[in-house]
Amino acid sequence: MIRPTHKTDVRASSSSYLLATLAALVATACSQPSSRHTDPGTGQFAQLQLRYEQPAEHFEETLLLGNGRVGASLFGGVKTERIYLNDATLWAGGPVDVSVNSNSHAALSAVRAALTAEDWSGADSLVRRLQGKFSESYAPLGTLLLEMRHYGEADDYERTLDLGTATATVNYHIGDALFERQMFVSNPDRVIAIRLRASEAEALGFRVRFESLLRYRVFTENGILSAIGEAPIHAEPNYRGDIPNPIVYEEGRGTRFAV
Repeated sequence: MIRPTHKTDVRASSSSYLLATLAALVATACSQPSSRHTDPGTGQFAQLQLRYEQPAEHFEETLLLGNGRVGASLFGGVKTERIYLNDATLWAGGPVDVSVNSNSHAALSAVRAALTAEDWSGADSLVRRLQGKFSESYAPLGTLLLEMRHYGEADDYERTLDLGTATATVNYHIGDALFERQMFVSNPDRVIAIRLRASEAEALGFRVRFESLLRYRVFTENGILSAIGEAPIHAEPNYRGDIPNPIVYEEGRGTRFAV
């Protein structure tokens, strides 16, 4: 179930801030962005950059950032920026008995004997006795959307990921204004930081929105957009076929999250 989202409108005449558990967003106008349109053959990190001349259309084309726990996938859209958010601790399911297969060791010798005899089919069947129950499904946290207030079409588009600094950058012109979007994930501070800049005063304006495939609700307080939600207690992976009631929620039992 997806519930209607709130929107936060930011129009930056000098600077505005939106802070959240996983994302820190800073918008600054009247500040000249530094151009990243450099010769690919020069520069210290010239061979350590991914460069694209268009936004990503599919997840596999996004720029990936993370700190080992929090992850973000940047599409680099002009009118709407989509950023997929993930956290390593957000899964379907709930507390379980850790002794899910206490007698699994008894099958180990039989598996080894089947492998020694090159009985691959038998070993494949026997090794299942070593396994525990289905460990549930990893859950997507949600999507952060930046809906830009642009008038006109973008030119000179460039999207890069600097592998030396782990910083993603999007640059483009609309008219005479140069827009720059930078993003990185901090490991010490455990936040996703985003900076938006424009070369002309009053040129930068946008709305911030959050969506999730999980059950959630959003609210704003003191200029901060927040979301809280809950993962299902069971989620069948699609490779297991057409199983009835593949997603099961039970209030109070699923993993809860806040952003």
